[in-house]
Amino acid sequence: MNKLKKKLTSTDWLATMSGLVTAIATAWVTIDWLTFDINKEWPKLLLSAVIAAGGYFSKFKTNKDLQE
Repeated sequence: MNKLKKKLTSTDWLATMSGLVTAIATAWVTIDWLTFDINKEWPKLLLSAVIAAGGYFSKFKTNKDLQE
């Protein structure tokens, strides 16, 4: 249980999930899913992938991080 709690409060994990949620929301809004054509929509998919990668490679700063 402590392992799960530590993972859920990890700033790395929270930043990754935030990046993933933001990427999915951006794709959901900007891509026309009814007439989806990969040749037309690839830049928007690439942008969503960059957003998700940004979340993966970042972490949230906390007061604990600032005190160290």
